Amino acid sequence: MFALWPGDQLNFSIFIKPTFGFAGQPAASKRHHCRNTNVVGHFYMGQRIVYYKPTNGNTLRENFETDYGQFRDWIISTNDQSLTEDNERLVSVELELLLKENANDKVQEWSQPTIDLMIFEYFLTYCDIGPGQGRFQIVGPMMYTKRYEKTSRIIDKAADKDLMTIWSYLIQGRSIKNNNPFISPDNENLIGFWDFNDREFLNHRLVKFYKEQKDDEGIGYVLSVIDEMKNDKSDLILNMEK
Repeated sequence: MFALWPGDQLNFSIFIKPTFGFAGQPAASKRHHCRNTNVVGHFYMGQRIVYYKPTNGNTLRENFETDYGQFRDWIISTNDQSLTEDNERLVSVELELLLKENANDKVQEWSQPTIDLMIFEYFLTYCDIGPGQGRFQIVGPMMYTKRYEKTSRIIDKAADKDLMTIWSYLIQGRSIKNNNPFISPDNENLIGFWDFNDREFLNHRLVKFYKEQKDDEGIGYVLSVIDEMKNDKSDLILNMEK
């Protein structure tokens, strides 16, 4: 399922199950602590870009809105339990208050920082160690962010505004609120997405570049994951580690 591309060093392999829960680094010791430890694949040291697809065919936003009630209740309950038992927080005081103040999903009424914070915890906590495990599945290669730097330079040089905008969702993340760059609460993980139309556009434009830049790894990685998703109408979720 995962490609080991030339120049990437394999540290160790694990073979547990094909769906996943994941996270980044801890706010308390339990949060974002075991990212990718229950997926079939490899660990790489360094900052990576990782691709995911929903296992139910829904978009990121649709999954969040559907799961919001359970996500909210689980975060509040688990955070209270962690405070009682270990005197550690699962989430920030800010998020705890936001969740307690927003019993119903009112995404359109929330500010971008609020929505991005919710999506961050939904995707990186609830879908890692919570009931959302298995909601998303890794697709394509997990590669160092540095392997996309040349591609970014090629796209910038082309001065194609539409292409630059869609490519930026991979590099800067993308808010479900307004498509603006994702506001990361930890400044280390960005979340974005490409919908079906974005991927069709990218495939058309990047194939032309690839014919001229066959040695560019970033273009090759993106084309490979787009091909893997070619019959899937849901979002391709993007997670970049800064």
